[in-house]
Amino acid sequence: VPVSHEARLSGKFKATVSSVAMDTAGNRFCTGSVDYSVKFWDFGSMNATLTSFNSMEPLGSFPIRSIEFSPTGGKILFAGGSNSARMHDRDGREILVCPHGDMYLHDMSNTKGHAAPLSCAVWQPMDAKTFATSAADGTVRIWDALTESKKHKKIIKLKNRRGKKVNPTAIAYSPDGRTILAGCDDGGLRLYDPGSFLPKTVEDVQDAHGSDVITSSISYSSDGMSVLTRTLDDCLRLWDVRRFDSPLSTFDSLPNHSEQTRAVFSGDDKYFATGTSSTSTKKKQGEPGKLVIFDRSTLRAVKTITLEKDSGGVVGLYWHPAINQIVYGTTGGHIHVLYDPLLSSKGILRCMSKVVKRKEQAFVDVGVGAIHTPNALPMFRDEHANHGRPINRKRQLEKMREDPILTKKPVLAGGPDAKAIAGSTMASFVAKSKAKEEKGWLKEDPREALLKLDEKAKQFGYFTGGDNPRVLATKTLEEEQAEEAERLKKRMPAHRRKKDDA
Repeated sequence: VPVSHEARLSGKFKATVSSVAMDTAGNRFCTGSVDYSVKFWDFGSMNATLTSFNSMEPLGSFPIRSIEFSPTGGKILFAGGSNSARMHDRDGREILVCPHGDMYLHDMSNTKGHAAPLSCAVWQPMDAKTFATSAADGTVRIWDALTESKKHKKIIKLKNRRGKKVNPTAIAYSPDGRTILAGCDDGGLRLYDPGSFLPKTVEDVQDAHGSDVITSSISYSSDGMSVLTRTLDDCLRLWDVRRFDSPLSTFDSLPNHSEQTRAVFSGDDKYFATGTSSTSTKKKQGEPGKLVIFDRSTLRAVKTITLEKDSGGVVGLYWHPAINQIVYGTTGGHIHVLYDPLLSSKGILRCMSKVVKRKEQAFVDVGVGAIHTPNALPMFRDEHANHGRPINRKRQLEKMREDPILTKKPVLAGGPDAKAIAGSTMASFVAKSKAKEEKGWLKEDPREALLKLDEKAKQFGYFTGGDNPRVLATKTLEEEQAEEAERLKKRMPAHRRKKDDA
């Protein structure tokens, strides 16, 4: 069991880590949370800081419930609170978006997609182009990943023996891909054959987990002979696929408060593990969350790992068969990796052996040492000069008045002389020079200046023309008008003149 060493990855989520998925080679994995975010991790590029290389929200403002890599490791399937599953490549680029269904149609087979939030999404193990999704609309739909079809390929409508619709909460393909096992919200288990034209029920266990018990996880062993189911009644059950009448063993007293709590087999199928929820509340101190590992042959717990208080309980869980390492997420938003240097290979071991590169220093230490500013310390300030006791405002003002430097009258820029101040600027200098050139005409009386020119004007006629005044007109306006009328009258014909005279 690879639990001798443990590493906590950096980058805490804001809420529960609901799902963990890894590719086939064990080089890259994804972690999803109910805070809508998904982080991408790569053991090949990580160093000892253990940080993710990408973060995104593939479903928008919907929580993540299920993440799964394709059998080839090149595609990732996301499902959650939305009624549409989404497919991305291993770098986070979107490839396919399943269509939405019509929630107002009664027959769900007539809709193109799911009409309610998804609960799970899984790949067909033997076919990298087929995947299945389950939702709260009472259906399991099978899709084609290569063609961007506008509708599902097949649909399975889940019903109990009375013909009443039941909702699948967890589904899983068998290792050979021939059957789909669904755990429903009525506490039953139903096995279907998706290969037939109309998928039919192979096995129907009505009260496998009890009445109205929700199944949070279904996991097959690699040989396909055993099945693990985790339920919200605080139980873990081990089943034999050849006999679904009753479980081989039931493990109780395993608290489970999340609908995404996982249960997984080890790579060699010798062990299986599951997580428990913390029973502590704000008012009551309870047991912390745990990761419990069981031996498949003896059906007993061989290892129990108790989590810290800030981690909460274990929800997302993945035990990779190739690198033999366990990755789990907690309700506190933390991600942990369990490994053993002797039993594990690659994976986190590659990261822990890498040396973190130092960043270049922006400042150089010249060896001056510490520099202290005495006036910055409270004991040297003026307000604490009175034996450490603060001085009131009145006494502080009186002390300032006694200081000759603080009470000194400030000197103006041009100097204390007003004349120097007036002529200190360029504008005042130019104005002063111009006034001197004008010989003080601003102070001269204009009437006196005109009287001085009167005698010269009479003698030389500077302003009136002297003795030869210019005549502007010889006749008045009335005389000119009378002459003009007489001239026009002479030019008239004789009969007209006589008529006008009469």
